[in-house]
Amino acid sequence: MRARAFASRLANPLAEPNAIGARLDEVEFLLGQTSLRDNIRAPLSGMPDLERALGRLSVRRGGPRDLWAVGGALATALKLAQLIDGATDLGGLPGNIAGLRDILAGADQG
Repeated sequence: MRARAFASRLANPLAEPNAIGARLDEVEFLLGQTSLRDNIRAPLSGMPDLERALGRLSVRRGGPRDLWAVGGALATALKLAQLIDGATDLGGLPGNIAGLRDILAGADQG
């Protein structure tokens, strides 16, 4: 999943200055939040390839392994939401990450 996302970003670079600035703000924020960055690294490294699993399921070629991958990715997203929600210093949290935090926190309650 990481290799595919990296290749996609290289093949389709951002062209909108605001989007570029927002991405740079997110990187800067995570660089400054060493403990948060270290805490989210482990769950992300074990996250199943959700894109591949959903692609296989959408064309009806998926199996139990793909369903497991979707469940694993959702469980990882919940862990990430809890880590982000439990972080103490989120004052400089960029908009995209803050939006993700709000969405995942709402999913945790529902």
